[in-house]
Amino acid sequence: MNAFRTLLLGLIATAILAGCSTVTFEEPMPLNHRDLPRFPKHWRGEWLDESGERLHIGEQHVIPNDSSEVFILGAENRLRRYRDCLVFNSKDDGGGWNVIVARRRGGTIQLYHFDGSDEQKIAVWRAILNASDDAAAAFTTTGAGPKLSYHLAPENNAAWRQLVKENALTPLASYVRVE
Repeated sequence: MNAFRTLLLGLIATAILAGCSTVTFEEPMPLNHRDLPRFPKHWRGEWLDESGERLHIGEQHVIPNDSSEVFILGAENRLRRYRDCLVFNSKDDGGGWNVIVARRRGGTIQLYHFDGSDEQKIAVWRAILNASDDAAAAFTTTGAGPKLSYHLAPENNAAWRQLVKENALTPLASYVRVE
């Protein structure tokens, strides 16, 4: 699977399908922030990851790897600003929100996600959200084997801020601008 799909609506959805567990949020993050109607100008353009796959970011859409898939900002795909990052939220079939945090520094974009297969990260989520084992994970069976699903519900942006700051995110991909 290409890492570009993990940026967009399929961004996290694809990362989730590739992994053995899913991580969703109850609401788009950060809480009570307005949705951006378009990508900022300095984010738009062509980007390339380490494996040579392209990502096109337009005014209101993203196209991964020259595919026919187009992810358009709207009710199912929301873009919000958090400090020096953009937060891409995509609604999944179960009603939860998959979240990707993107940080741009000059000609580089670094993507981060919530990795449900990393026990250390899960322990951080539990500590921040004061969740018991039962409250933090629901065990469901999908396909050929069991699949853990984590549904995170920070009660306020102070909890969201801690999730972002306290080593609770995992690097997903890095892209450089194509001139």
